[in-house]
Amino acid sequence: MLQDFTTIETLVKANNRSASISNDLVISIIWKESGFDDASRNANSTATGFMQMTHPAVDDVNANTPAGIHYQYEDMLDGTKNIQCGTYYLDMMVKRAGGDLTAGLNHYGTGPGYATNLLTAAAALQAAKTSIGQIDPAQAKACLAQIHT
Repeated sequence: MLQDFTTIETLVKANNRSASISNDLVISIIWKESGFDDASRNANSTATGFMQMTHPAVDDVNANTPAGIHYQYEDMLDGTKNIQCGTYYLDMMVKRAGGDLTAGLNHYGTGPGYATNLLTAAAALQAAKTSIGQIDPAQAKACLAQIHT
């Protein structure tokens, strides 16, 4: 189901499991990957949900997270679990890239260049926030429009 910016922002704040990826960047990834549609599925792969998690990515998370953290493929249609699993995976990609955020994002996505407009959109979201950390949804939409899917 298609979600609005405010709902996505709330979900990301509550479920971002990455130590290195900002909420604004996760929101940008969700916009790029699914257009805020938690039921999104890629017709050419197993990529599913907000963050378009594939079966191999879910398996990787399950193999490399602490005991008790486990996701099923079907969980990727649950927005909360998709964001949790997706941000664990993002964190792993950045760590595997030696802490290089751009390289980690490129590995998460489609390769070189994937990170460029995501980082720009995340910075624009951050800059558009008020002093109390809020952003007008219309401004958010303008920031996210910088992402080419």
